[in-house]
Amino acid sequence: MVRVERATAITVIVVVCDTAKEALCLARHCAVVGVLETQKYGVWEMAMSSMHRNGRNQQQFARAQSTRAKVAAAAVLSSTLLCVGNAQADIVAYWSLNTLNPLASPTIAADLGKGSIDASGLGLDAQVYQGTTMNAESGFIAGTSLGLSSMSANGSWIDVAIDTSGYIDLSISFAARRSSTGFSSVTVQYWRGDVWNNVEMFTPNALNWQTRSIDLMEFDSMENGVALLRFTFDAATGSTGSARLDNMTVHGSVVPAPAALSLLACFAARSNRRRRA
Repeated sequence: MVRVERATAITVIVVVCDTAKEALCLARHCAVVGVLETQKYGVWEMAMSSMHRNGRNQQQFARAQSTRAKVAAAAVLSSTLLCVGNAQADIVAYWSLNTLNPLASPTIAADLGKGSIDASGLGLDAQVYQGTTMNAESGFIAGTSLGLSSMSANGSWIDVAIDTSGYIDLSISFAARRSSTGFSSVTVQYWRGDVWNNVEMFTPNALNWQTRSIDLMEFDSMENGVALLRFTFDAATGSTGSARLDNMTVHGSVVPAPAALSLLACFAARSNRRRRA
């Protein structure tokens, strides 16, 4: 039996085997099975639940097979195939936005991963401000931040392109702030291939830097390819009103290897054939 569960932006595939032998085989050859607790997920559950369905006493089974089951569980854990308990999404792309010159060079390459920010939509209203360490990745200083000023810049935008090849379950986070008369409306959209679609609208804090995170998991067209986001700034009310962004990070989960998924399907097919028999 194959069951798919989601936890902290990671898909966990749990297989229930008919025998402890199959569990051991799966532990040795499969690179997808995740273990949260040895008695809840992975091969321990595979063996225990199988014996329970067959009507045997679980305590007797545990005494007879605990060594083999624990060896199989340890094999999965020690190989660090996919440990869900402490899972962290990978960095797909990160921009420190330090040492900027958006008027001369509006295209800003990612410091980590693959991607670029196109600030040409800000025009001559593009500005460089003091940055922050909020939401910064390890090793990056406060440096500078990307911004814009003047209510004449209402409706201006930046585009964020990300190479998401090999990644699913995306999210984006960044530090943001504005002045009291600055851009109180920032709309985030994604390009679906034919039209811009709204993701969310937010108001940057007018006093201090603040980290904002946006979940992109529901937008499948952005996964495992190229994703394009647009940030549109609006509602500034003063000639010197401003807004700024810093330390933009896109996270994602690695796509499971096709070979490993095929192996899981084989185990599921075998299990189904035995039950029908």
